[in-house]
Amino acid sequence: MTSKEFDKFDDTTRKEIGKKYGFRRSGYLSYKIVDDYFFALYHLVTSEVYLEVKPMYADDLWWDIFNCPENKKAPKSLRGTGAFAVSATQIASYPAFTGSWKQYTEEMIESRWKEIFILVENDIQAFITANPNPDKYFPEPVYGNGCPNLLYILALLHNNAIEEATAIVNNELIKGESLGMSTSDGTKTTDGYEYLIDWINKSEK
Repeated sequence: MTSKEFDKFDDTTRKEIGKKYGFRRSGYLSYKIVDDYFFALYHLVTSEVYLEVKPMYADDLWWDIFNCPENKKAPKSLRGTGAFAVSATQIASYPAFTGSWKQYTEEMIESRWKEIFILVENDIQAFITANPNPDKYFPEPVYGNGCPNLLYILALLHNNAIEEATAIVNNELIKGESLGMSTSDGTKTTDGYEYLIDWINKSEK
C-alpha cells in the first residue's frame, strides 16, 4: 500500500463506517446532527481524531448577526468547514494512526475506525444525557486574548443574557481586538465584534 492508497482507503473506510452511525463525510470532516446539536469529527492529521459539538442555533444566530442568512440554506457541512462557521467545543479526541502508514493493512485501518466510531457514539450519548436541551447548553468559555469565544457569547445572547454579552463585546472593542471574522467593502473593514454590538443595539430597540 502506497501513501496515496493509505489516504484513499482511510477516507473511504471512515465514510463507510461513519455512515452506519449516521455520519456524513465532507473531506476531513465527518458530521451528524443529533437532538439539535451539530457533532463534528475532524480527521485533520493522521495520528488523531477530534470530536466537537455546538448547538444548531449557534451558526443560525451568527449568520443573522453577520448578515449572511443565506448560509442557513447551504449544505450542513458548511457548519463544520465554512470560513464563517462558529467554532465548536472539543469534547473528545481519539488516537488514530501513529508512526508510518507502511505498517497498516486494510484490516487494521478498518478495525481502528470501527473502534473510533464506537467511542464517538458513546461520547455523543454521554454528552446528550448530560446536556439534553441545546437551548440551555453553555460551553465552557475558551479565552483568546482574554475574551470568551464566540460560541459562548452567542449562548449568552440566545439565553437573553444581553448585559453580560454586551460587556464582553464592548470590552473587546475598547481594546481594539478582532473577532477573527470580518467583511470589507473595499474601503472599510467591519469586524465581527462590530456586527455583534450593532445587532445587540438593534435588538434592544
